[in-house]
Amino acid sequence: MAPFPAFRAFALAALLAGVAGCSTDPRDIKLSEMNQPEHATRLLEALSPEERELLARYVATNARTLDYKLTVGEALRTAAEERDAREKERAEAAAAKAAFLEEQERLAKAERETRLTALLDQKVAELAPPARRQVMAELQHLMLSGELDPNSPPPLPELSLLGQYIEAGIAPPDQTIREAFDLVKQDRTAMQVRLQQAGESAQEKQRNDKYLEWLFVKLYVEKADVRATVHGILPAADVQMLDDYVAAAQREPGSNVLGMRVSQALEAARQQKETSL
Repeated sequence: MAPFPAFRAFALAALLAGVAGCSTDPRDIKLSEMNQPEHATRLLEALSPEERELLARYVATNARTLDYKLTVGEALRTAAEERDAREKERAEAAAAKAAFLEEQERLAKAERETRLTALLDQKVAELAPPARRQVMAELQHLMLSGELDPNSPPPLPELSLLGQYIEAGIAPPDQTIREAFDLVKQDRTAMQVRLQQAGESAQEKQRNDKYLEWLFVKLYVEKADVRATVHGILPAADVQMLDDYVAAAQREPGSNVLGMRVSQALEAARQQKETSL
């Protein structure tokens, strides 16, 4: 066999070296060569839609400072790293915001529970009549703005009855609002009956007070049926105090006690008793 000519061996080696140096991976195409038709076609076929979008966004974002000597693969890796860094930052920011909101909610809940406990532990005697309605409104707001049981209806009926119970002035002075609320929740019907009776008693007292306001002592002294009516209205201690005051006043010269109204005489008797103590 004839020896292989030296110049042909050299030419073959150069060709193989050239082929070996030419990569077949489209990702090795430089950014400066992407727009060449043959390269653009290869990249379109090789890259996924996500990679094409990522590459396009990276090139557009860094257009002024872009190194076009980078390969498509290098640009994709850099773009992916930047994307992952941004996503990590967003995740960390979202986590920090969620933690902040959770802490704020915890503080608000603790403050709400502290105030609610303070209100529930107040005794009825500590609530001046003008402040009772305001306290009940705040109590209702705190209870309804807290975490309610989704399986239970809001305690609006109970809170309404509690407010009426406190407003009616029939709760024992040493009873706390918590104890009053427990009483309401135990038996709403019984509380409604109690409130109805209290309302009727209040109306009767109003009628009796008006009767005493317009009744003169002269009729009280002279009419047995009038005395019986007054005795049925007033407590026994008040009746005795009134009788003692009227009897003593009648013994005084020039007394006008018979021209006084019973309510006026009773008030004068009380003041005289307080002065003598």
